[in-house]
Amino acid sequence: NPLSVSQRMQDVGLNPIIADADKIENALNSPKTSERELIGYSEDLYLKNMLMKRMVLYLSNSLSWNLDWVCITPDVDYKSKEYKRDRAKMVAFFDRFNIKEQFTHIMQSMVLDEVYFGQFRDNNEKYSFQQLPQQYCALTARNPYGFNFDFNFQWFFQANTSIEMYHPIFKKMYSEVFSQGGGGYQGYNPASSFLDRDGTWSTWVQTNLEDGFWAFKLQPFLTSRIPFLAPLFIDASLQPLYRKLAQSSALQSAQKLLLGQVGINKDTKGGSLANNFNLSADQLGKFLQLVRTSISDSIGVAAAPLENMNTHSFDLPSRNVQSESNMILASQSGISSRLLYTLDKSNLEETRNSISVDEMMLSGVYETFQNFLNFQVNRQLKKHKFKFILSGFEFDSSKRKARDDFFQYANLGIFLPGKLGQSLGIQRYDIERMLEESKSEGWEDKMTYLTPLFQQSAEEQAGKGRPAKKEEELSESGEETR
Repeated sequence: NPLSVSQRMQDVGLNPIIADADKIENALNSPKTSERELIGYSEDLYLKNMLMKRMVLYLSNSLSWNLDWVCITPDVDYKSKEYKRDRAKMVAFFDRFNIKEQFTHIMQSMVLDEVYFGQFRDNNEKYSFQQLPQQYCALTARNPYGFNFDFNFQWFFQANTSIEMYHPIFKKMYSEVFSQGGGGYQGYNPASSFLDRDGTWSTWVQTNLEDGFWAFKLQPFLTSRIPFLAPLFIDASLQPLYRKLAQSSALQSAQKLLLGQVGINKDTKGGSLANNFNLSADQLGKFLQLVRTSISDSIGVAAAPLENMNTHSFDLPSRNVQSESNMILASQSGISSRLLYTLDKSNLEETRNSISVDEMMLSGVYETFQNFLNFQVNRQLKKHKFKFILSGFEFDSSKRKARDDFFQYANLGIFLPGKLGQSLGIQRYDIERMLEESKSEGWEDKMTYLTPLFQQSAEEQAGKGRPAKKEEELSESGEETR
């Protein structure tokens, strides 16, 4: 039924485990045997902690996935029919494969869970990835393009899991697993070529790149599946405690205690008398009840037969443990804390430098996806081979630099269309089509060109002033003024 199918789809990409500081610490002390727990904690904190969610989305959405390429075929003739045919086929691949949509989705899973397991599929109109359940996948080999993994067919033993929703290769693999009456060792060789892995061991089956099985890993130098943000898990799991402490402190500061002293009859002669008060307990109770009904609930009322009684309020301390914990968590992320959470003024130069560090930290991820494109696209071409280059970030500073580089090199006769695409946020092949269309429709004849300043009269130049500085050239005071 629809609800059960929907539940199984959710199990593919989300299996959180309640994050507890002590359990997280134990898992971090033995990470190789606690991969599943750490991934579960990562997903739980992503759902419960807004700072963790912002970190995941910041890291995964910062990449702009601008594509460029270079033909690496020796002595290539760029005007030949063979080159034009292969190039057209290459561009047709990207028309059917939305790089930014697919790779951003994969990147989000990588930041959250460290590894994305999926199968590249041809859906006739589009190419896309189908995510596989990570708890039923295991990295088992490295290859020149990344990693190979094995798949556990126990996934299909569960109710409401239809093998028809997966690539037909799964049926073939399923029959191989149970061809001899239910699993067992059938040619399982961990040293098999990354293009020829088809052995089985019990309910596990080897997968290979030829069938579209890909594992994208955020930290490829480690085989273990330890989430990138794992060092923050303990601090993030303590956020509910800090929130309660801050709430308790705020409630205390809103309370006030009004104390009253019950008088003693001082003119009584003789020795001490019991209950020698000038107000009976019954009368005192009535008066206190009257006072209670006329003041706020945040003010407590009390009476005692003691001297020197005073009112007392619970002042909120200058420090706020919740804000402090948020600042600590943000500062430990490796991202500028002011980009995620801040209570003070942001420093312009610090923000610029932090963005540069973030770009440097994330740029290495492009290599993983370039390997996929180099393999997947070139295997569809006949003669010519291409090397693909991904670059760019969604920050304005990155796009401005790409634009400045484009014009700077163009003035020297070096035309880099990839830089133009990066500055505009448009893929190179789409820019080429736009230029061809605008030229064929004579758009240059429809434009009104601006007269250069040196050709204008003094009257026309009046009031123009000097050009405004670029944003990255402003000082702190200049930024405030603007």
